[in-house]
Amino acid sequence: MTVREHISVSAGTSDAKTTRPWLLVFGALFVCAWSGNQFSPLLLMYRDVEHYSAATVTLFLAVYVAGLAPALVVAGAVSDHQGRRPSMIAGVAFGVLGSLLLAFDEYGQVPIILGRLFAGMAVGTAMTVGSSWLKELSMAPHDVGVDAGAGARRASLAFTLGSALGALVAGCIAQWAPTHRSCRSWSTSLSPFHSCGYSGDRPRR
Repeated sequence: MTVREHISVSAGTSDAKTTRPWLLVFGALFVCAWSGNQFSPLLLMYRDVEHYSAATVTLFLAVYVAGLAPALVVAGAVSDHQGRRPSMIAGVAFGVLGSLLLAFDEYGQVPIILGRLFAGMAVGTAMTVGSSWLKELSMAPHDVGVDAGAGARRASLAFTLGSALGALVAGCIAQWAPTHRSCRSWSTSLSPFHSCGYSGDRPRR
């Protein structure tokens, strides 16, 4: 290896350690997982406070699957042709839009149904595109000195933290917020603020 090649490799290694592009994708996975699971603790409130029937509450859950399944099938193929970045940005946008729609649940079932649909699309996109992208960024030359399983562990951690914290925070707000109306609006609006972690310099593909 020549001196110039050695300097180039060293510079690339230093950049990879400094920027850590996988952190941005980790944050995007966290946002999507949060948006997909913040709704679950609110089901009892929809039934008991808003007096939605059991069939309607079940419909809210089914719509989530209707958004999740096609995204699992389509998102990966789209990202292979269009790149990981635009597909993952679309996934985060689905999550933010779904959260905003859920915040307007006082206007009836339609915002809830549409919100759950977009939440499913967000999680499906994150599971296929986000997980693959995070694994790609968790290896050389993007991230040196890590073992082969680092990407899978990071993806699993992002989904676990997002799912758990989304449900926990929404449940706490639903339980202890001053009014039931404000608790739903605030809990379903928290996810968009976490998307700020996805702004700035983004890893490219």
